[in-house]
Amino acid sequence: MFSSINTDDNYRSYPFIVLLLIGLYLCEGMFGLLPMTKFFFPVYFLFFLSGYKNDTPFSKPLLLLMVSMVLSMFSCLIFHNQDIISSFGSNVTYAAIAIFFLLRKMNINPNTIERVLFWMFVIFCACYIYQIMVLPKLFFLSSDKFVNYDLPIFLRRIRLPGMSLVGLGALFSLNQILVGQRKYIFSFVLALIVILLFGFRTLLAFIAIFSFVMIIRIYGFSYKILLSFVFLCLVAWGFSVTEFGQEIFGAMLERQDNDQTFANKDYIRYTTLFYYYGQHYQNLLEMFLGSGLPERGTGSIYEAYYTKLESCGIHYFDWGLLGISWMMGMLSLVAMIWYPIRAFLTRMPNDKLYLSVWFGYLFACAFTSAEFVRQGCFLVQGIALYLITIYSNQYSYEKDYNCE
Repeated sequence: MFSSINTDDNYRSYPFIVLLLIGLYLCEGMFGLLPMTKFFFPVYFLFFLSGYKNDTPFSKPLLLLMVSMVLSMFSCLIFHNQDIISSFGSNVTYAAIAIFFLLRKMNINPNTIERVLFWMFVIFCACYIYQIMVLPKLFFLSSDKFVNYDLPIFLRRIRLPGMSLVGLGALFSLNQILVGQRKYIFSFVLALIVILLFGFRTLLAFIAIFSFVMIIRIYGFSYKILLSFVFLCLVAWGFSVTEFGQEIFGAMLERQDNDQTFANKDYIRYTTLFYYYGQHYQNLLEMFLGSGLPERGTGSIYEAYYTKLESCGIHYFDWGLLGISWMMGMLSLVAMIWYPIRAFLTRMPNDKLYLSVWFGYLFACAFTSAEFVRQGCFLVQGIALYLITIYSNQYSYEKDYNCE
């Protein structure tokens, strides 16, 4: 199922700081600080073409995703007159998952890549907190249109590219704590604070659920689960008694009281669902291929169409993975269900379980939030899939070797 076994001596080494800077820039220009170009799309597609080999469990679903992406661009040209070059810009953040094939071809040391991901997470947290603190000055945000300045500073919910790094960082830190690396308590607490600042109850709930999934995978059902539960409860309690924690939880409860949930039949997500399945598509071919993602800032009729929909509260990304499939086609939905489930079920060593568990977390969030499809997430997914491939490969080899 996997390619031949690599030893540490086979991996290529590159300067950590260079890889970190490249990773930060590819993550939407360091989380929105720097401009990105639409011509990264053909670069990513070249990574895919030059590096594709059907030698991992993720090769076929990623092939299906890339093909679906291209088909949706032609669908957008046919049905909505958006030219292919413009579609480069709207698809580039999703094509970034092709970094998986480049990493496989370059065979970079996975330990270095893991360090890059960890420091990208830490830097993102610092950037996110900084942006909140300096509002209304905009460093990483391109607009403060949706910022509610009537709220206290740390209750102002903002969205930055790269937010998926925080869930990965939280699970990584907890994983290291569970295998005895206590120094990661600080990064775990940092991740939880930033997740709370996001203001999404679903993300907080699923982080808690998949934290326990990882604990059970490591310890099984034993007294250590109780100790881990006590530890997490102490962290939650310590945060909840602070003034900041009380304000955060109070804001979440206020949203619950305002019926901003699926229990409210008038909630706009249902309106979006009914609109796309009832009125949006011109025919079944467009539904199958996808309408194509609109490129913003072009002044096109297609962009104006989505601007009008969004002014009515209809946002396709509110439905996460399902909403993106309306744009990128049914094949993309199959692909984006296929590879995260496969990643979640992949056998991993105990100290690397966070990688597979993170995909379970992402998939659990995939239909109730935009976490799976946020800007920057597909780059992180591609890198994580590379690490899963390497570490699972090594784990299977070591188990087979020890059985001989």
